[in-house]
Amino acid sequence: MEISIKGVSKKYKGNKYGLKDFNLELKNGILGLIGPNGAGKSTLMRILATISRPTEGQICLDGTDIVKFPDTVRKVLGYLPQDFGVYPNLTAIEFLEYIAALKGFTGKSIKLRIEALLEELNLTIVKNRPIGTYSGGMKQRIGIAQVLVGDPSLIILDEPTVGLDPEERVRFRNLLTDLSGERIVILSSHIVSDIETMASEVAIVYQGRVLKHGFPVEKGSLEDTYLQAIASAKNGGGNGD
Repeated sequence: MEISIKGVSKKYKGNKYGLKDFNLELKNGILGLIGPNGAGKSTLMRILATISRPTEGQICLDGTDIVKFPDTVRKVLGYLPQDFGVYPNLTAIEFLEYIAALKGFTGKSIKLRIEALLEELNLTIVKNRPIGTYSGGMKQRIGIAQVLVGDPSLIILDEPTVGLDPEERVRFRNLLTDLSGERIVILSSHIVSDIETMASEVAIVYQGRVLKHGFPVEKGSLEDTYLQAIASAKNGGGNGD
């Protein structure tokens, strides 16, 4: 699977841009998006999830324009927004079965899939409790579970490790790494160590543009690369790959 993002801009009122001439080519693997608040990461993710439309430019999934044909993405998408809401009176089982039904998945196989996800995300012991009684970390793990319930081939995760303790983050990293081989995973995080550990490549985003993309991720090197790219952009340096 391939995603091509060419010349994408998102313009808001007051002549403000969420994205401006954004270009990126993606293939299977985990792309880590890193950048300061307001850089355009969430805007990009909402557009890729077909929740928002670009003002200009084109995005193609395997050659098909997703703005013109949004169902191309929706059929294969698992999306976790930064502000994820739940139904507090439903149990984890009920909520995930509801999400699965919305995606068109029913029957014994999806029930087994849900049980497996709850086990992988360490939620089995609370699966029959109302979600409204969960801690913030538990709710975030339910959010991750609903992304994966339909076994999507495009996974978009906006700050997925917020609220997770160190042990839960390790569990999530291992799960995502196992899933990434035959999928495109786009991951946004402010936690540099999460990006370093999980991503196969990184895009540094600033003021709606890609500053740097495609460089190998080496443990301990990303923070310096990120800070240098941002400093160069603030001093008037150009974009680079």
